[in-house]
Amino acid sequence: MRFYLSVFFVLVVCLIACKNNSTQEAANVVQKPAEAAPIDSSVVSVRAIDFYELTKAKPNMPIIDVRTPEEFKSGHIFRAVNIPFTDPNYMNRIAALSRTQEYGVYCAVGNLSLELAENMKNLGFMRVYHLKGGLFTWGEAQQALQIK
Repeated sequence: MRFYLSVFFVLVVCLIACKNNSTQEAANVVQKPAEAAPIDSSVVSVRAIDFYELTKAKPNMPIIDVRTPEEFKSGHIFRAVNIPFTDPNYMNRIAALSRTQEYGVYCAVGNLSLELAENMKNLGFMRVYHLKGGLFTWGEAQQALQIK
């Protein structure tokens, strides 16, 4: 009897696990938007090595550094453009960018750039890649910074 009870318990756990997995998979399925629907905006937070690979794979993707001009001059990712969060026209400059273009964004530790990425998503930007952990994690990609 104990054996059957154990088998029953294992089957119940497996069924629950399968159901939760199916629910998660269903939630992860990307549905094709209708032709007249607006662009499906998304923020993708990636590790430093993946961010670096994206910059190589997408050489025309603009990269936005939101740190102060002084921080930017001390070292930044190759091809990055400085749009500092301290600029009074910060969000106006961001809003003027093309929404159909993909962008990479980063800051020192990731908080400000994640906020920017979410704002860009809310504005309808197609896709924003956010450097998780900011420039603080750039050493993981084993890539040098450009200094101006």
